[in-house]
Amino acid sequence: MQLRLREALTLAEPLRKARVVAGEAGLDNVVTSVNVMEVPDIVDWVHAGEFLVSTLYPLRDDKAAVESLIPRLADKGLAGLAVTPESYIDELPKAMVDDANRLGFPLIELPARVSFVDIIQPLTSRILDLQADELRQSEAILR
Repeated sequence: MQLRLREALTLAEPLRKARVVAGEAGLDNVVTSVNVMEVPDIVDWVHAGEFLVSTLYPLRDDKAAVESLIPRLADKGLAGLAVTPESYIDELPKAMVDDANRLGFPLIELPARVSFVDIIQPLTSRILDLQADELRQSEAILR
């Protein structure tokens, strides 16, 4: 069994309070890990299946980079992007919303003042539980 983004949104209080802004078609994307964006060239550091959380602070002064982010993350196969837009940008740009809808890439708006550890810990715990279950099932089959 794998963790789908749809389920991940129910596992942590900040995610239960979050709003899916666009890309609902991708809510069944598989989440293999959680990553935090803290560098402008994040696309060079992410992997398929990651759920990325960000304040967008590294891109706050680069409108073009913000507006091109969704297609680049989708191309890398990420599960979705969750942002706290009030922190460093006023609102999610229309281009991000349009790209997320067009690509079926979940774009999620987090509530204000979220500690990312409150997202990372429960999701990582669930992913590890699912992996442990798979190992137990494999071991049982081998026996």
